[in-house]
Amino acid sequence: MKRVLVMMAVLLFALFFLIGLIGCAHKVGVNPVDFEKRYEEMSRSALNSASPSERTMLFLRQRDLIDAWEHDPIPMLTELDRKLHESPDRETLFALMELCYLEAGRAPKLSDLAVKLYRSCTLYAYNYLFDGKLGPPPSSYHPHSRLACEFYNRSLAAQIIYHRDRNVGYKNLRLPLLR
Repeated sequence: MKRVLVMMAVLLFALFFLIGLIGCAHKVGVNPVDFEKRYEEMSRSALNSASPSERTMLFLRQRDLIDAWEHDPIPMLTELDRKLHESPDRETLFALMELCYLEAGRAPKLSDLAVKLYRSCTLYAYNYLFDGKLGPPPSSYHPHSRLACEFYNRSLAAQIIYHRDRNVGYKNLRLPLLR
C-alpha cells in the first residue's frame, strides 16, 4: 500500500512537472521580413523621414530619453549637450546632430530657433567627423560618416539661406548653440 502511494505521488509530481514545462514553453522563432522593407528601416534618418535613424532611437532608448524627446525636445537636447561637454563621445554627437537637424526642420521655416539648431547640427557633425580627441576618425566609407557629411552640408546650406534672406552678416555670429 505504501509503495502504491509513493508511486502515485511520483507520477503525480511528474505530471505536474510536465504540465509546468509545457506551460512555460515559449515559442522562439524568426519572422521573415522583406529585404526592401528592412533596408528602408535601416537606412531611415532625419534626412529622408520625419523620424531619427535606428542608431539615434537606440541611443534614446538606452538612456530612457524617448519620452523627453517626444514631449519637450529642446530642453532634452540642451541637457544632452551639457552631458556631451562633460564626457564627449561620437554616439552622443551623432544623436545630437540628427535630433537638432530634425527639430530645426520642425521649427518655423528659417526662424531663429531653426537656425540655432542648424548651427548646432553643423558643429556636432564637424566634431563627429574630425574631433581627434574622440579617437581615430570614423571611416569615410561608413554610412554614418556619410550621414554626418550630409547633415553638415544641409545645415550649413540652411544657415547660408537664412543669412542671405535676412541680409545678416557673419561678423557677430555666435556659436551655437544650444548652450
